[in-house]
Amino acid sequence: MTPLYIEELKRCCILHRINRAPHLILMLDRIFHSGSVLVLGLVFMLSLEACQEARTHDLGRGTEKPEHALIDRDLDSLLIRKRIVVMTKNSSTSYYIYKGQPMGFEYDVLKSYANSQGLELEIRVVDDMSRMYEMLDSGEGDLIAANFTVTRERTERVSFTDPIFYTRQVLIQNRPKGWQNLSQDELDEHLLTEIFELAGKKVHVNPNTSFYTRLYNLSEEMGAMIHVQAVQPEMDTESLIRQVALDSIKYTVADENIAKLNQTYYPDLYIDLAISLPQKIAWATRTNATKLTKSINKWMASKTGKDAYRLAYRKYFGSTRSQIRRVGHARSSLNGDRISPYDQLIQQEAERSDFDWRLIAALIYVESNFDPSAVSWAGAFGLMQLMPNTAAQYGVDTSANEQENIMAGLALLTDLRDLWEAKIPDPEERIKFIIASYNVGAGHILDARQIARDLKLDPDIWTDNVEDCILLKSKPEWYRAPNVRFGYCRGIEPYEYVRDVISIYAHYSEIYKAGSTQ
Repeated sequence: MTPLYIEELKRCCILHRINRAPHLILMLDRIFHSGSVLVLGLVFMLSLEACQEARTHDLGRGTEKPEHALIDRDLDSLLIRKRIVVMTKNSSTSYYIYKGQPMGFEYDVLKSYANSQGLELEIRVVDDMSRMYEMLDSGEGDLIAANFTVTRERTERVSFTDPIFYTRQVLIQNRPKGWQNLSQDELDEHLLTEIFELAGKKVHVNPNTSFYTRLYNLSEEMGAMIHVQAVQPEMDTESLIRQVALDSIKYTVADENIAKLNQTYYPDLYIDLAISLPQKIAWATRTNATKLTKSINKWMASKTGKDAYRLAYRKYFGSTRSQIRRVGHARSSLNGDRISPYDQLIQQEAERSDFDWRLIAALIYVESNFDPSAVSWAGAFGLMQLMPNTAAQYGVDTSANEQENIMAGLALLTDLRDLWEAKIPDPEERIKFIIASYNVGAGHILDARQIARDLKLDPDIWTDNVEDCILLKSKPEWYRAPNVRFGYCRGIEPYEYVRDVISIYAHYSEIYKAGSTQ
């Protein structure tokens, strides 16, 4: 069986909307190269009928309409629960962590929209596009924001917002070594500069992307075979660009905005060959979430939305040097493997105290931004910002090194965990009580629980219950009440502190593994 048949069968698999097409494509490559002609021939014959239907479609895995009913959740429900869950990717344009802080063009714009609606923004990093569709349908997520191209077939599957920008698909290839010294004619001999030159070339792309479909359609338009090599569905575009830059593969395809950003990191890349017309990049919602879609469009058209967009665009696309520094940094989730310079130390001591190291890293980020020399106006010092009296109880002072400061902070957290373990049954809620107590002292939190009882709220639940009551401790009628023992508290501080730590912890949990760092 010839490579031509292989390509035809692969074409049928990707065009026919079957869930396992990408995996079948990879399997077919292995079968062909192993020489198992009989098995491959059988698979080919069984696929002919599917191919007949396949020719009427041009999208792969995950874009077929769901057989099950979509969850009925729109903007009204999000406003009630005060939270919107967004699926995205860890990429230079969408979302990443830099020096402990969540960043990204789409993230910044999303954050501005969520704030405008009074919603907490929860990010879910999802590598597989078909999984994003599933999460959207089931209600695990509410919005897809992952440099998502609008296509006709996708509009049958999801609803799109107005475009956030336009881009083209471009071929990614490497200029030859010493290209700066070559004439344009000499350079052109080494590069593909016309679409028809793709004939017979092997191009690596993710089978779940619109790039895959475009290459096959282009092959049909040209009347010549482009060898479209499917990679594992989990491999993202920027990883493929990196492989081209390192000469591991010859060609891949990317959206032009992604290509331009990556060219700043890899200046030898040639990205000038466009293989598509300008395409829309937009966010996607469920087809029955019409109010959410309209709300986003209205906000984007408003002055607030336009200002947020311009600010984010200038930050990520207008300042090349800053973006190169962020993306290439060892403390960037795109290129490095560290949240802070103290990851190994944090992990070591957190494991010894049976805490998730990412939670401790989040707390340290909020406390000191990983600056061991930080000193607050109240005298709190070190990575974990221990007050002098508290630090003395755990055997440290301002002369303590980073490890000693972390050990003392974890000893305090361990004592607070022991205090709340018998009082708060739910582990996730208990963490919030521990963090709040670390910030303002357990006494004030005990008072807030008593106020919750008085107001018929749940004293065992922090969110929307005890957190609201801690705010009341700044009002005389409450902190002077007979059953409030610990007096005045500036409640807004623990209220925001818990939210900040839990939010950062959620970001770290999406990107970094619970076990050891690399």
